[in-house]
Amino acid sequence: MPHTPASITIAQVKSMVASDHSFSVRYVPSGTKGGKPAFRCIYTIDGVAMELHSTVPGLPSQPKIMAVWPGVIRHHLRFGGGSILTLDLSHAAA
Repeated sequence: MPHTPASITIAQVKSMVASDHSFSVRYVPSGTKGGKPAFRCIYTIDGVAMELHSTVPGLPSQPKIMAVWPGVIRHHLRFGGGSILTLDLSHAAA
């Protein structure tokens, strides 16, 4: 059975970015969204991988799935911690 990473919310990411805590972020292919390659966002903090989840009050959290544009690019510009964004689309669904 594949390992499911812990989850992190956008509120927790904002707090982490504001505190200058060290982290890395990567985007993992996750099928398609609207016919375009889609990605899950994984933050690694203190050696622990955490998948970005969307939260809606009263519902269980769900993995945040993003298209490259504007999703991944906008998210990385705001919450990527200044790291360079590189995408390997060779494994993404066409």
